Amino acid sequence: MSSHAELAPSRVKTAPKRTLPFGYIVIGLIATGIVVLLLTTASGGRYELEVGQVVTAPEKYVNKNVRVRGQIKDGSIFASIEEGRPLTRFTVVDEHGHELDIVSRESPPDNFEGGKSCIVEGKYSEDGHLESTRLTMKCPSKYEADGQSPGTGAGGLYEQYKSSPPAPTGPRS
Repeated sequence: MSSHAELAPSRVKTAPKRTLPFGYIVIGLIATGIVVLLLTTASGGRYELEVGQVVTAPEKYVNKNVRVRGQIKDGSIFASIEEGRPLTRFTVVDEHGHELDIVSRESPPDNFEGGKSCIVEGKYSEDGHLESTRLTMKCPSKYEADGQSPGTGAGGLYEQYKSSPPAPTGPRS
């Protein structure tokens, strides 16, 4: 004989499980990713300005750190020693003929020469030049793949602007 107590279901109360729904976890991860992306971009993500962006609106960049991409103008390099340290002055040009004077107090890279593309990082000064804190030469392999010398890439930019005056600045039509 079985007793009635044995057949009755147990009425022990258990605490409900508390878990976050899967959707909340996904939304949280996406929101975190967006915040990280925005902070990285706003706080110095790697970008490069064109020379023309800086020289046509200098008031935006005075006393600010900038990263500028351009091509070293042939014949513009002047190297010396000042107070026992290297001093290199040169000009970078963009595809529109805008020019920016650069002053570097560091030794230039081995492949530093006129006609090559570079990225210059530093502080833009009130007198219109960039005080370089870092100079990075662009990889020449992209020119060699086309069978061109480094000075003839980018539509002959080097030949076109090596000795021409800067293009007039002002509103574009």
